[in-house]
Amino acid sequence: MINKISVIKTKNTNPYRNLAIEEYLTLHSDIGECVLFLWQNEMSVVIGKNQNAYAECDTESLEADGGHLVRRLSGGGAVFHDLGNLNFSFCVREADYNISRQCDVILEAVNKLGTKATRTGRNDLTVGSRKFSGNAFYKKGDKCCHHGTILIDTDSSLLMRYLTPDREKLEIKGVRSISARVCNLSELIPGISADIVSDSLIPAFADVYGLPVTEVSEGYLPEQEIKTKELSFASKNFIYGKNVSFSHRIKCRNSWGGAEILLCVTDGFITDLKVYSDCMDEELPVIISHLLKGSRYSLNEISERLRKGIEKYRFCCYHSDIKVIFEDIIRIFGEKMR
Repeated sequence: MINKISVIKTKNTNPYRNLAIEEYLTLHSDIGECVLFLWQNEMSVVIGKNQNAYAECDTESLEADGGHLVRRLSGGGAVFHDLGNLNFSFCVREADYNISRQCDVILEAVNKLGTKATRTGRNDLTVGSRKFSGNAFYKKGDKCCHHGTILIDTDSSLLMRYLTPDREKLEIKGVRSISARVCNLSELIPGISADIVSDSLIPAFADVYGLPVTEVSEGYLPEQEIKTKELSFASKNFIYGKNVSFSHRIKCRNSWGGAEILLCVTDGFITDLKVYSDCMDEELPVIISHLLKGSRYSLNEISERLRKGIEKYRFCCYHSDIKVIFEDIIRIFGEKMR
């Protein structure tokens, strides 16, 4: 049961440091406490834990323009950050983790500023049919993080320039472009700013949880530990990952997200593989890799391994239906191996 709520706001705009602070707060959240971290990044493209950086972003243009490519710890898709965007992170133990309640804090604040926002699906906050906030999630042991964006006055032309999403993804969502799906709150609420939204989130946090808010200074955090984590997030190896030499490629996309599976098949066996995905469950690619590595490259054995994994790993996926995902992957393997 939550009996303490805390807020940390930072003026830092280095994306690697902000993710380091977020991870620290997540790993050190106390029992019965919910921490809200509010932060902004200078120009960055932030990709999900399991995404292929080169497929999601025009990395050359981004870096040439002084932007940052960043890989976060949660699943889901790529997002664009600039100073017209406010980010939030709820850090809380699993027993008190409540996505609906956490989203209510954002909705309460935004609605009191003068619009009618709602939660759509599992991870979007919208006004009408247009999204102003996307959410993602990760878990380490019983420590949980729910984080997201609030688009206030972000530069949509840069968003269109740097993000390169799969066209099939947009078609499944029934839109022609990224810009058709998203909106800035400044289009709906004249005079709004990141500071105004940030200030409104604190009383909304108190109202939703029915508790007083304790504001904590960033200066109380252990600088050396934060710096070590920051260097890890900034590592090229972490951001881009290793190159995979593969002989077969399986790609599928459905309402749950998408997956691209690169396979190295030697003498009829899957000897290595890499799974890219924008699925919300960050551990799903690890599960798929564990199930398929060492399998014969035959539809019967691949199907058998994945179907056995449905029951074994059903409770490892909090935000997706693993049965639907695995049956989709089996279907694509079947089409590919005909």
